[in-house]
Amino acid sequence: MSAGSTALGAGSGRSEATAFPLWKAVPTRAFATLGTGMLHGTHWAIYAFRGSEKSKARTRPCLVVAHLTKDGRYGSSIECGFLAPALGSDVAPVYTLFGASYQRQAHGPVVGETFLGMSIAASVRSVTLTVEPGGSVSRKTQLLSSRQSAKAHLAPFRYVALAIPRNICVDHIVATDFLGSIVIDADGNECPLIE
Repeated sequence: MSAGSTALGAGSGRSEATAFPLWKAVPTRAFATLGTGMLHGTHWAIYAFRGSEKSKARTRPCLVVAHLTKDGRYGSSIECGFLAPALGSDVAPVYTLFGASYQRQAHGPVVGETFLGMSIAASVRSVTLTVEPGGSVSRKTQLLSSRQSAKAHLAPFRYVALAIPRNICVDHIVATDFLGSIVIDADGNECPLIE
């Protein structure tokens, strides 16, 4: 996982979280937006792009997870690879995640959050993540639209983009196809970079 983190300086009176465009974390101008939002005052976004001009790169998307906290801390993470289950059901899909912990108020409780992007084959209908701490997170996949696919110069694929209001580690990943058959059953073994 490749990641970076930096603190942004004081702005012109506008919130840094609205003044800094998160798409600048993408190393190319041709990208697709998989998800954006705000959680606990943190702006987050997940993007997909083609990692190279080679023809095989069209089916190996790169994902960027970027966020900017209310207090101006910026972080991003990039991961590229095959669309699972292309390499077998025991191989985890490509995903990238980034976590943030901070205090909303001076002397207040520490707030944690995790942002996760995952790219998977078009045959995958849903994904269940076993996470620590606490149980599992399940999501139906979304299909990259033909417009977004063309914009990013990528073949269509399915994805999951989510924000979780706590810091988590991904222990295990199970994915099912549209018939309900398990097509991915793999260890995750990944904790986000926490800033």
